[in-house]
Amino acid sequence: NNGIGRPSTYASIISTLIDRRYVEIKERRLHPTELGKDVSTILVANFPELFNVEFTAHMENDLDKVAAGEDEYEAVLDGFYKPLQRTLGVRKENPILPQNEDAEVCDKCHEGRMVVKWTKSGKFLGCSNYPKCKNIKTIATQKALPVESGVKCPKCETGRMVVRTGRFGKFLACTNYPQCDGLLNINKKGLIEPPKVPPITTDMICPNCGAPLYLREGKRGLWLGCSKFPKCRGRKSWSELDEETQRKWQDEYDAHSRKYPTITIRMLDGSQLNPTAKLEDLISNATDFGAPVGEESTENKAT
Repeated sequence: NNGIGRPSTYASIISTLIDRRYVEIKERRLHPTELGKDVSTILVANFPELFNVEFTAHMENDLDKVAAGEDEYEAVLDGFYKPLQRTLGVRKENPILPQNEDAEVCDKCHEGRMVVKWTKSGKFLGCSNYPKCKNIKTIATQKALPVESGVKCPKCETGRMVVRTGRFGKFLACTNYPQCDGLLNINKKGLIEPPKVPPITTDMICPNCGAPLYLREGKRGLWLGCSKFPKCRGRKSWSELDEETQRKWQDEYDAHSRKYPTITIRMLDGSQLNPTAKLEDLISNATDFGAPVGEESTENKAT
């Protein structure tokens, strides 16, 4: 309608727009994506002279003259490139970002602004002080995105372990949930605890509430605790058991523990987890081990 564009370039232009996710095909029609709309808004705001129909028509007219031998291509390109180079220099130092004009102050560091950013998964809000501050939020819900730890799931070995908060505090859960229920506990010192052998339910009774006692292994050996913990903190000393009963449960626990071999916890890059690394340090350096930056996880969240 405006006399711009060439049939020979239509296919390549449309292909590029689709490849870069600026447009998508719906019911045999091209529709701009959210990314495409944002890119268009930014480009028009920063280069109004360049992104308008009149400029394109004028440029195509000049190119037609070059093709007809009526003008020199060096002169045409020189007239286009030098003004563009000057504008690029200005915008590099002082870009216009319409989406971020009213950006809120980061609620984590209170220094940066929560500006719009993009990844393969879509757009999100990220602190302008990145990487000093790694606060991120979704655009739709404004809820904090899963915090990456940089740790690989030790169970399925394909998922990433992200920080969750439960009734007992923070823990790490696999991004492949519910297909994988891999979990890692965080102790009071902020260190990741290797998976423990699950307890055995015994036929012994809690002296406090009458519930079955669990047989567990601690730093000082086997011990018995109430299966209703933390509602009931009843315990029974291992030393109270006679030798025959101790041998019986020791043998059962040994057979049980062989089903749960010791697991080496690894980071996403394959390196072994430093057992003295605190969770806060792992979070700060998660991207160094291969964790995505601001990428919205597609897993269902554990409850």
